Amino acid sequence: MISGLCPDQGQAVARTPVACGNCEATLYPTDLLRTHEEYRHEGTNAAIITRAMNVAERLLALIYLDGLATHSPMALGAGMFITDGRSPSTARPPH
Repeated sequence: MISGLCPDQGQAVARTPVACGNCEATLYPTDLLRTHEEYRHEGTNAAIITRAMNVAERLLALIYLDGLATHSPMALGAGMFITDGRSPSTARPPH
């Protein structure tokens, strides 16, 4: 059973795959991205790639910030990180 269809929505996901206590499906850490819900057998899967790239970009920014905070806290005030905050899959044209 796909984890998105399991009635037990309170399952914990670990770093390694674990079995769902309700439906016995294997739960992977990447299930938290919920990209499997948007997968289509036919057509484009660009929304899945966009979501994964957005997560990767945010994680990379956090890694940079953490590295600066750990190794050079004074450098945090001298730099600037800019993210657009929107993805093509969620962007809406103005009305």
